[in-house]
Amino acid sequence: MVNDTSIESTLLSSVIQNEQSLSAAINNSLKPFHFESTKFGELWNLILKMVIDKIPVEMVTVMEESDKRKISNKMQIVNLCTDTVLTSNAEYMIEQVIERWRKRELSKLISATIPSIKDASAESSYVIANLSKGLIDLEGNSEKSGPQTAAEISIDWEEEKERQIVLKDSAYISTGFKSMNYYASFHPQDLIVCGGRPGSAKTALALNVALQNLNTGKKVSIFSLEMSKNQLADRMISVLGNVPASLLRKPYLLSERQLDNLHKGRAVFEGFGSNLLVDDSPGLTIEKLRSRAINIKRKHGLDLLIVDYLQLVRTETKFESKVNEIAHVSSSLKNLAKELNVPVFALAQVSRSVDSRDNKRPIMNDLHGGGSIEMDSDCVFFLYREKYYNPNSESNKVEIIYAKNRHGEVGTAHLLFQEKTMMFYEALG
Repeated sequence: MVNDTSIESTLLSSVIQNEQSLSAAINNSLKPFHFESTKFGELWNLILKMVIDKIPVEMVTVMEESDKRKISNKMQIVNLCTDTVLTSNAEYMIEQVIERWRKRELSKLISATIPSIKDASAESSYVIANLSKGLIDLEGNSEKSGPQTAAEISIDWEEEKERQIVLKDSAYISTGFKSMNYYASFHPQDLIVCGGRPGSAKTALALNVALQNLNTGKKVSIFSLEMSKNQLADRMISVLGNVPASLLRKPYLLSERQLDNLHKGRAVFEGFGSNLLVDDSPGLTIEKLRSRAINIKRKHGLDLLIVDYLQLVRTETKFESKVNEIAHVSSSLKNLAKELNVPVFALAQVSRSVDSRDNKRPIMNDLHGGGSIEMDSDCVFFLYREKYYNPNSESNKVEIIYAKNRHGEVGTAHLLFQEKTMMFYEALG
C-alpha cells in the first residue's frame, strides 16, 4: 500500500482556508485517527477542539493554538496554507482520507486474523465473530478500542447530540409504555434484565416491546431458547390482530371476523421483513449467539437484541457449577451490548422459593445466578401478577418492579395485561 499523505495536507489546507470545507469534514465525521500522518491527525484534533470552543478557524488562529500546544510550528501551518485549494474537491478528499484509513485497518484486521485461522484450537465461530466485529467498526468509521482523550470524547458527544436534535431522534429505545419509560428506556450498550416466574408474562412483555419498536421502524432480533419461532409468530400475530392466542392453536374455531383480523395481523407481521430476525436454535451457546448477533448487525443493522431466556444460554467452556456458567453468560451479554452499541434485553427465571413467601413479589436474591446478573446489568425489573397466584382474581394489573436502575430511580410501574391476546396496555390513573 502506497504511503502518501499529500492528500491529507491538501485537505487540511482547504479546511483552514474555507468554512465550507470545514463543515463538510465535520458533517462527514472525519476523525483524527483517519489520518495516516500523526501530525496531521493532531492538527485536525486541534481544529475540532477550536470548533467546540467557538474559536474561528483561520490560518492565524490555528498557528496560535498550534503553537500553544506545540503541535506544529508556525511555518508548517503557513506552508499548509500556501496553495490555493478548490472547495469543490473537499468532499472527494475527505472520502479518500477515510477510504485509505479503511484499507489500512482492513489490512491490519486480516493480518491479525490469519494466526487464529491457522490455530487448530481456535473455534471458527470465535474467529468469524471477531472478524465480523472488525468489519462492523470499519463500516461505521469506528476507531479500534482503546483510550480516548477528553477532547475526542467531547467531539463525539457533541456530534451525537447534534444528530439527535436535527433528526429529533433519541439515542434510547422506548419500551413503548410511558410508565416504564419513566423509570428507564433502553440505552445502547445496556444489559436490561426482566425477571419472573415461568408463566408470569415475561415473553409476552418482551414481544410487546419488540412490536412497539418494529412499528416505528426499529430493527429487532430475538434469540429464543425456550419457544419456537412459530410459537413466537403466534403470539405476535395474536397481538397485531387482537385475536385470542389460544385460538391460533385451533384456527378452525375462529369466527369470520377473527379470521379477517388474523390475516391483517399476519400482513403487518410479514411487513416487518428483515427488521425482525428470530433465532430459535436449541442449546445455543453464548459464543454462537455473539457471532450471530454480530453478523446480524453487520448485514441487517440492529437496534434491540432480546434473549429469552438468560439461564438457558450455554457456554463452550465447561464450568464447575451452573452459577459460574450463568456468571459467564451474564458478563458476555453485557460485553455484547457494548460491542454492538445496542441494548440487550434478557429475560430471566426467578427461584420457586418466591412462591413460598407471603409477599410473592420477586427480589434480586430470587434470580438464578442473581449475584452476577445484578452486577453485570444496568437495569433489573421483575414482573408480578396477582392473577398468576390467584386465578380467580379479576385483576389484570401487572407490577413492573424496578430493583436496579443505573440511569434513574427504582420503583414500580403499572401495566394491564390482556391474557387472551397477550397484549399489554397502560394502566389508567
